[in-house]
Amino acid sequence: MPRINEHKFIFENIDYKLTFFPKESAIVYINEKIYTGNRTVLLKKYIAYLGLDTKLDGLTPQQLSSIVLNHFSELNNKGFKKTYQKLESNKNNKPNSSSITNYTNQIEIENLNLSKNFKVVMVCASGKNKSFFTAYPNENFVNIPGVGVVNEHHPDDPINNMEILWRDYLINNQIDNNLLEAYNLYTREEYRCLHRKYEHNFYILSAGWGLVNSEFKLPKYDITFSSIANPANKRNYNLIGAPVHNDFNQLNLDGEEDIVYIGSPDYIPLFFDLTGNLKNRKIIYWKGMTPQPVPVRFPIPNNTFSYRYYITNTRMNWYYEVARDFCNGIIP
Repeated sequence: MPRINEHKFIFENIDYKLTFFPKESAIVYINEKIYTGNRTVLLKKYIAYLGLDTKLDGLTPQQLSSIVLNHFSELNNKGFKKTYQKLESNKNNKPNSSSITNYTNQIEIENLNLSKNFKVVMVCASGKNKSFFTAYPNENFVNIPGVGVVNEHHPDDPINNMEILWRDYLINNQIDNNLLEAYNLYTREEYRCLHRKYEHNFYILSAGWGLVNSEFKLPKYDITFSSIANPANKRNYNLIGAPVHNDFNQLNLDGEEDIVYIGSPDYIPLFFDLTGNLKNRKIIYWKGMTPQPVPVRFPIPNNTFSYRYYITNTRMNWYYEVARDFCNGIIP
């Protein structure tokens, strides 16, 4: 494969594009406009973020651009060669949920060799933009509505005295201009970046609504699995009992596409429940270095699931680093 001459990346929650063709100047774009800041400083910081062991003092923007583009050219070449060599064998060795073979809580350390058009599932976030039903602009969706509070509802509640549920009403009102697509509902930029990168192959696991395509519109809601949440907003999930929600499951699979989970461990039981019957391989990113915490907290229900360690010093919300890696075409 030839050397790439263009690289799109997200850095410090900002979208950039780097272009550098032979005999031309290196150009950096920010939100599709030419970047007028210090390219040298920006590229040095980005190279440091990538963890490349390179001496950068005295290098020009052209030289720094070459380091970035050569790095991703090498990644693409390696990935292409390994995929070409192993695609057929990997395809025939997908884990089978009906297998009676013994399995353990596997932590993958080899290259993932993800299938073409793999699916990315990212958990929802607490920070949300304004999104509401035009006909019902003041409704709040929570896990436990307050007694006598007329504008608080669970997604599975009926609308006032009508027979239709809020969940069904949402399906019927996807053309509502005051509702935001899921990737635009959350305030963090990683959601928009993942949508730009993976489009309809990007999904969001919502504590309030279930597993939805990132382009599906959602109203603002206050439901979470976070252990520090307000009791009225915290959803308690029990794999043994029936789910509290009639969760959406909009995962659209054409075949044996892999499914990658990025998010808080608190959402893993819901992910198990909504994808456990699929024969597709499911990879769950997990922070840490040792395998002990994984089986104790969340033993995998069958051998279609595996955990993959992500090394980071970030204590909270470390999975946004994983999301940014995927945004930049890096499979950690």
